[in-house]
Amino acid sequence: MSQAKRILIIEDDVEVREAWEDVLQEQGYKVFQDGTTDEAIKSLRQQKFDLFLLDMSVPPAGREGGLLFLQAKSHNRLNKNTPVIIVTGIAVREDIKHLSQRYNIVEILEKPVENNALCKVIDMVLSVNEQDSMNKKEG
Repeated sequence: MSQAKRILIIEDDVEVREAWEDVLQEQGYKVFQDGTTDEAIKSLRQQKFDLFLLDMSVPPAGREGGLLFLQAKSHNRLNKNTPVIIVTGIAVREDIKHLSQRYNIVEILEKPVENNALCKVIDMVLSVNEQDSMNKKEG
């Protein structure tokens, strides 16, 4: 990796956020974390990310928090096309699937998720995304 990929974790559980941050930093990623939708939308507007890890149920909007973030992302020039991995404990997989293409949701994982599985999915998503970017530059 020439430059560390930037990942924003949007998760209200501090212990989960910090655990994911530790694991991802060990893998060489630059990790940022937000615990609310409002914080995440502010981060979204301030800098470019390579990936979002999103819990669909984050304060202050509860179950709607993830959707509010996705809507804000879709209107943000810097991060509109940034891929999203949803990691959630609520059983909304079918509800989320219809949003996948609109919001660039590339994977939906159910909590609890093992660290190795999370890292494997992230590595795959970022390598595919990097390959797509290189193909666009060549074409």
